[in-house]
Amino acid sequence: MSSDVEYQLIEALNRQYALLKVQLEMLRALRARVEDGIAQKASEQEWYDSTDAANYLKVCSRTLHRIRQNHPQACQKVMDKWYYNISLLMMFRAECTEQLP
Repeated sequence: MSSDVEYQLIEALNRQYALLKVQLEMLRALRARVEDGIAQKASEQEWYDSTDAANYLKVCSRTLHRIRQNHPQACQKVMDKWYYNISLLMMFRAECTEQLP
């Protein structure tokens, strides 16, 4: 091979290496964002049982029954036990607080 062809080959490899470094940094940044999103989603998907939900909201079981009727997306029944989504309970608590005189 002539030195001109070798030089062009080295330059092409250097450009590809630079592009790979940029792509690697982009993938690392994307991975960090995905991991943060997963962690946030997991924390938003915490489920409390009836006792913990009542204690968290400081309400009685009848109020939890009304929440089940009015906000079915906030609860889920698993093997005869009700569970409540904490993020939705926080929104419900905020709504209730706003309605107070």
